[in-house]
Amino acid sequence: MNADPKKAGPLPDPSFLDALIADHAVSTVFQPIVCVENAEVSGFESLARPNKGTGVPHVGAMFDMAERDGRLWDLEEVTRASSFESAGDFPNGVLLFTNSTPDVFTDPRFPERMKALVEAVPGLTPSRIVLEITERAGGENLEEVAEQVQKLKQLGFQIAIDDVGAGTSGLTRIMMLRPHWIKLDRELVSDIDRNRYKLNLIRFMVHFARLSGVNVIAEGIERREELAALISLGVRYVQGFLIARPNAAYQTVEPGLATWMRARWQESEQSRGDDPRRSTLASLCQPVESTQMTTPLGELALSMLRNPDALGVAVLDGTRLVGWCGRDHMLNAARSADPRMQIGFISSADLGTLPPTATIGEGLELVSSRQDQYLSDPLIVAEHDEIVGIVTMRRLLAATVGETRLWGGSTAGLTGLPGKIASEKRVKQLIAARTPKVNAAFIDIRAFSQYNACFGYDMGDRLIQDVGAMLRTHLAAGDDEAFIAHLGDDRFLATGSSETLAERVTAMVETFDKSIANAPPWMLPSAACTLQEGPDGGDSLLNRVGLRVLLIPEPFTNISSFRDLLEREAAFRLSSRDQEVHATSRSLIISDKDHGGHRSAA
Repeated sequence: MNADPKKAGPLPDPSFLDALIADHAVSTVFQPIVCVENAEVSGFESLARPNKGTGVPHVGAMFDMAERDGRLWDLEEVTRASSFESAGDFPNGVLLFTNSTPDVFTDPRFPERMKALVEAVPGLTPSRIVLEITERAGGENLEEVAEQVQKLKQLGFQIAIDDVGAGTSGLTRIMMLRPHWIKLDRELVSDIDRNRYKLNLIRFMVHFARLSGVNVIAEGIERREELAALISLGVRYVQGFLIARPNAAYQTVEPGLATWMRARWQESEQSRGDDPRRSTLASLCQPVESTQMTTPLGELALSMLRNPDALGVAVLDGTRLVGWCGRDHMLNAARSADPRMQIGFISSADLGTLPPTATIGEGLELVSSRQDQYLSDPLIVAEHDEIVGIVTMRRLLAATVGETRLWGGSTAGLTGLPGKIASEKRVKQLIAARTPKVNAAFIDIRAFSQYNACFGYDMGDRLIQDVGAMLRTHLAAGDDEAFIAHLGDDRFLATGSSETLAERVTAMVETFDKSIANAPPWMLPSAACTLQEGPDGGDSLLNRVGLRVLLIPEPFTNISSFRDLLEREAAFRLSSRDQEVHATSRSLIISDKDHGGHRSAA
């Protein structure tokens, strides 16, 4: 239930509120919260409205009157009961988001009263209720709020922080409350497609949330351009007038928008793909048993005793994962609680999930953000709300040790390619053998610093990863003697046969140029991202991004060290600057054909 913050004119007589509460004269409308990945409704935010004829003009006046007269508890009892009753008819797995005023939320009676209200509605369980805490209020009572949050989590309720970005205590609040959801305030979302600072801030929030097992909802979306920008950042859940307005009836996404949304997400996911050479959680998964949240505790405890290898169960609401219950916790609870108690009332919803494409490093970061009592619980790996399996801490740590031994410090972590140390060793080997017919190529990205400034360092890293992947595909495939290294930033070194390296480099450059020319719409720069150069005074940044390849034929017969090769590259780069300034193509391949004399562009 939401209260309208604006106050318009004098408040009505208190008797109107008394009658409204006594008669339960409120109704509830629901605004969908949609998962952009599948364009399906994941939940609804409940919004209370006074019924016509009550004398209460609007929802803001209703809550202002209750605050004035000390009747917030009574009013919220009525509004919450109305929304819970309606939510009992929701399909399995659909959540109900409801908020509360700080005074009511911190009332000692609140947790048990919430539990009683849920139990009164058939089919409703705490894990389907998300309690929203606004960032705008209650900052001075944060420790009291945190204590109440912990009690509610233990009962199975989920927690969301609303209006993130609107207040001054957001990061502290998130840190102390450890919510399951954060809702980005409309002020952050508005015009994000035109505001690079907002875009980078939300990119940070999404990265933090992914590694902390927190879901992000962007609310207040009104334009498709805003939605496209949010999807490109990896925001999975959205809400706003563009999606649907509040309504008493159950709503789904308009088919045309749903199709567009799914396509955008798929396109964005492909662009965000991790380097395939980094180990992923999918390779570490093992099967796990699952059960519905309504399953009696006693029944599951018996199953655990019959299967000594079982670590616990994943708890579902329909097809949606809502928590985990470990073996020991379940058996201990079975000894002291009513065996008919539903497992949903004791499962933990605090673990978070990661997709199978997440890396080992991301798994470790998620575990490290957990509270101490959950550190030994496994990672739950899920895709599209479907459980893939679990990764135990033993497997995760063993894989971490193995990966460290494999890569050590010899690779550039961003691309998985050998780094500068490995490059120096390789060049020393070629020099020692006085290897003929082996060329060297230095590759970097043109206009990369401007690209970073425009799109942010996260997108810059992805571009570097893409170039690394293209180098492996085009230069190393089928050539056992080829060597590719990432020297740092956007610089790469490749060595290979003098008969094939130039041809392979040309094919790679063509692939890169096509990928940039066909860049998805979310990559298109805003008006602020243009370079004021060239005769037209407005050359688009993406038209300037390309590869620069400096080809040095057979250098290893006439140099004595890796330093000599780098000095050769620096001199070559300086002398070819004039060619680059006057070039009309996106990418350049420049050959040092006579080892330091005449140069020609390929």
